[in-house]
Amino acid sequence: MSKSARDYRRQPFLHSEPLASFKDLFPAIQTRAYEENQRRVNVDKRLPEPPFHVFCFKKKILLTCLVSVAGLLSPMSGSIYFPAITAVVEEFGINGCVGLLTVTVHVVVHGIAPFLSTPLSERWGRRPILIAAMLVFSGANIGLVFVKNLAGFFLLRALQSLGAAPLPLIGAAIIGDMATTEESRTLTTLFSSVLLLSLLISPVIGGALTQWMGLHCMFWFLFALSAVVFILVIIILPETHRGIAGNGTIKLAKLRQPLFNILRQSSDTAFDADTNLAPANLSISSFIEPLRYLVNWQLVPSLLIGAVAFGIVATVVTTTAPLFQARYNLSILLSGLAYLPGAVGCSLGYFLTTYRVRSDYSIIEARYKRTHGIAEHVTMDASYLSRGFPIEHARFRSAWWITLIFIGTTSGYGFALQAPSIARALILQTFVTGNATAILLINGVYISDLYPGASVITIVNLVRFLMAGLMIGVIQKVFKLLETGLTFSILAGIMLFLSPIMILQWKYGPRLREKNHESSEDLADMLKPIV
Repeated sequence: MSKSARDYRRQPFLHSEPLASFKDLFPAIQTRAYEENQRRVNVDKRLPEPPFHVFCFKKKILLTCLVSVAGLLSPMSGSIYFPAITAVVEEFGINGCVGLLTVTVHVVVHGIAPFLSTPLSERWGRRPILIAAMLVFSGANIGLVFVKNLAGFFLLRALQSLGAAPLPLIGAAIIGDMATTEESRTLTTLFSSVLLLSLLISPVIGGALTQWMGLHCMFWFLFALSAVVFILVIIILPETHRGIAGNGTIKLAKLRQPLFNILRQSSDTAFDADTNLAPANLSISSFIEPLRYLVNWQLVPSLLIGAVAFGIVATVVTTTAPLFQARYNLSILLSGLAYLPGAVGCSLGYFLTTYRVRSDYSIIEARYKRTHGIAEHVTMDASYLSRGFPIEHARFRSAWWITLIFIGTTSGYGFALQAPSIARALILQTFVTGNATAILLINGVYISDLYPGASVITIVNLVRFLMAGLMIGVIQKVFKLLETGLTFSILAGIMLFLSPIMILQWKYGPRLREKNHESSEDLADMLKPIV
């Protein structure tokens, strides 16, 4: 064997790097592969963030439309009934006070029902509770068609409200499950618009059906509409609770899937259940937890203002048909049409105030950033509330003149009812409903700023509906003692008496929050050695 061959065989071939021996054998050859192998390349192995929800936007729009139509059954069950109050009085041979009590029962149960439905939907999911609520609602309407005695009528009105109340709340929760922050504005606007539409058309439908086909036809209509929506929910709506379905990719049990997915497998649910996902546990505290807000001294004043405003507008709306039929000799059909100006005012109040609330917030936010040297691109989150951000200035910037208009038009509406012309009363009612909607929206947004979550919404609804039930229940007796002008002036006076609460919140709210935050931090520092 030649020397070159022996030297070749002695060359080391075992190296930690695969091309090292190649370099030793052929040092003159510099290959690109070797140079790239020698470099230390950092590879980003992180996976992209999963989407908030896998449903495409078109599917989200479809599901929002579905839950919106389901949700409109709730306000419709109340407003479709208003023109028919006198028909109920004649049907059962009762007086006007008892007739209004059939509204009071419906309103009170409407405020209590979310204490039951909200924890159940958080534990067992949106779909089964929505289906159960619609079954109760449909069954109550069938019962109202055939009921012959007053006690049964009251009971079925309560059951109707028990089934109707959860529908818009569950619909809003479904939108929250699947919508991103950018999408939620569009979907929420669509959802709210459909609910407002029901306030516009429901009294007209109720007046027309009662006038031409009798009292019970109204309940047939509600049953037929709810039956159609129920079938669509069974076919189309999947479970969206994020503790059960995740972001829409978790494989669901058959009962949680829409019928369409069972018959034709959907690509949205490709993975097995995640053991880390779990809905909220259910206990007695789940049902009574919202009641703790009733002893929150910072929240109670806002609850009271919203409750009084809601009670006043509910009284105005509920008594429209009986008062107009008595004073202006309107038929049931025409009294249903008389609700249109108020419904238009409510719709305008909602959309204009939504724009105004956003505008006011932007103005106060920009002013706060300039004052405290915060860059414009910085997003103001909830932590700034405890550092003195004046959320009261942002929310109440337009509230003072809206509240004054509401007080003035409420008082004027009562005196307009004593005039021979109906036009003045209709115009003032438009302002009453529009400004009441604005006050309630501002009040609700402010409360949600300070106490986000479903629990506070439950207690807000409870206080508002209980106040409305109280006012509606006693208003007919007050009418017998006082004229409408003085009666509604007293209601306006109550609102005027409570209005300084917003002034106090404007002046002292930011300071008190900052002080409470400092006290909490001091307490935490004291407890650190103990912990």
